[in-house]
Amino acid sequence: MNCTSLTSVTFGSGLTQIGDGAFFDCTSLKSVTIPSKVTSIGYRAFSGCVSLSSVTLNSSLLTIGEGAFRDCTALKSIKIPSKVVSVGSDAFNGCTALTSVTIGSSVSTLGDYVFSGCTSLKTITVPKTVTSFGYRVFYNCNSSFVMKCYKDSIAETYAAENDVTYKLLDMSVPKVTVKSKYTSTTSSVKISWNKVSSASGYIVYRYNSSTKKWVKQKTIYGSSTTSYKQTGLKAGTTYKYRVKAFIERGDYKYKSAYSSTIKTSTKPAKVTMKSASKSKTAIRINWKKVTGASGYQVQRYNSSTKEWVTVKTIKSGSTLTYKQTGLKKGTVYKYRVRAYRVINGEKIYGAWSKTKKVTTKS
Repeated sequence: MNCTSLTSVTFGSGLTQIGDGAFFDCTSLKSVTIPSKVTSIGYRAFSGCVSLSSVTLNSSLLTIGEGAFRDCTALKSIKIPSKVVSVGSDAFNGCTALTSVTIGSSVSTLGDYVFSGCTSLKTITVPKTVTSFGYRVFYNCNSSFVMKCYKDSIAETYAAENDVTYKLLDMSVPKVTVKSKYTSTTSSVKISWNKVSSASGYIVYRYNSSTKKWVKQKTIYGSSTTSYKQTGLKAGTTYKYRVKAFIERGDYKYKSAYSSTIKTSTKPAKVTMKSASKSKTAIRINWKKVTGASGYQVQRYNSSTKEWVTVKTIKSGSTLTYKQTGLKKGTVYKYRVRAYRVINGEKIYGAWSKTKKVTTKS
């Protein structure tokens, strides 16, 4: 169809796509507003519309086809909506008057020669979502053209191979919030944190008190995994952790700042009871020192209530004995002891010792 005299067009409200070559070489067409339900613009749909100076793309648009606006030499600006994920090869090739381009925040692919020959285009910001550059995307733009991009290998390689000047932008990655509660055993610690939905994953670091440095322990891929369990640790030992979120683009990881530090502890080792001494009215129990213990909890069994009752909390890790007086002669008493550590104002308890049975003298 010869449409060289077409100056305007009215679209039906139910239109969902504009087909290949729909308005190819409509040289008198001056402005176009794409209807709200259209999700795709086909191959060379408006190619050669040399009078087309105004194009309004709708917010529902998902794809812009190859050569869709090629050689629209009067087009001065274009705003690619936020839902568009793909801009086809040659889409705006030869748009020599184009000075302003906004690329939507969902675009992941820019095809070959998309903005090639846009000689009035001086600068463009490529969003962080773009991971695939076609061949010579900005070929033959003006000599002072600058591509603003995020630092990933794809963008840098493209710029180097195509003699394009680029400015690196910083990608902001939200900081991780580590939860204050953690779980532990004598040989493991498990920490957790709040999800960072935009993250590609997380990096967990542990402080090395010998070197005074933070050392990477694990790189976790996927934003939904929000915990880390480290095994093979020493009993009764303090461990400090930090977490960073990262967003991965190509071979490069953009990292957040460190989270706050969480101070953790493995549980103290199980107490080993030693020999006990006794008289008619007193019993002294003894145990071996537990490394890292802040103190010990001593309990005696109540045969009437069938319950263990705390008779003493010892606040020193070096005190390894307890004497109870005022007992009945010739009576059996049962004791048990466990170590604890104080971390972040809370007691972390180890396992109970074996029961020590002692009978007072008659």
